Amino acid sequence: ANADVTMNFYDASNNLIASKKVTIATASAEISTANYTVGTTNITGTFAGDIRKLAVSVNGTKYYGGSLTTNGTYKFYVLDKKIKATDTVIVYGYDANNGLLSEKAVTIVE
Repeated sequence: ANADVTMNFYDASNNLIASKKVTIATASAEISTANYTVGTTNITGTFAGDIRKLAVSVNGTKYYGGSLTTNGTYKFYVLDKKIKATDTVIVYGYDANNGLLSEKAVTIVE
């Protein structure tokens, strides 16, 4: 959601000389994941909006990386994480300034 704020401008004597209402647009983003099959090389999915960086957590340990494409898909190499069906896996999408925009739990299948 956008935020409406008022900017006030003062002179050197701290007298209000002007006020201006401005709208600050907030970043928007969404990330989704395909089901992950145990033993598969990558977690894959789609993203939209201002997402520029990825992370994946496996049982609370976060890993940064992955690759984003210009057509709104991503993949994140996880074969070395040895994910099991009982693990908790979450994909995170960040903006260019490392602000968290979206997260999604991954459904794991055997």
